[in-house]
Amino acid sequence: MSDPTRLYQDVLMRHARRPRHRGALPPPALGGEAVNALCGDRAIVSLAVDGDRVDAAGFEGEGCAISVAASSLLAEAVLGRTIAEARALTAAVRAAITGDPGEAALEGELAALGTVREFPARHRCATLVCEALDAALGGT
Repeated sequence: MSDPTRLYQDVLMRHARRPRHRGALPPPALGGEAVNALCGDRAIVSLAVDGDRVDAAGFEGEGCAISVAASSLLAEAVLGRTIAEARALTAAVRAAITGDPGEAALEGELAALGTVREFPARHRCATLVCEALDAALGGT
């Protein structure tokens, strides 16, 4: 039987080492930024929206492996979703990491972020991109 914790650690490290959707999108992309003043991590998200759907996503910034992995995972997860679905996704990620784990079940590779719940000092690392994404979606 495989160890799910190990699987999730592998997912996080894979996204940290080779992040997807890294880089800013060209204007007129929507943008949002969030900074963790305690450690200096910074997440910048850019989104291309077509109608009510996220057509493309990109991220930039500096941060630890968890911050980069979360940015990569979320940028990938919002593609093709409606704006409302993307907002609900950031809320689900926050709930899985900092709230009641029964509140939101994350699916696919995104479920790896739920393992951060066990490390309260790293919660902000994993949710910083949620703040930046919400800021970008606020422009819609």
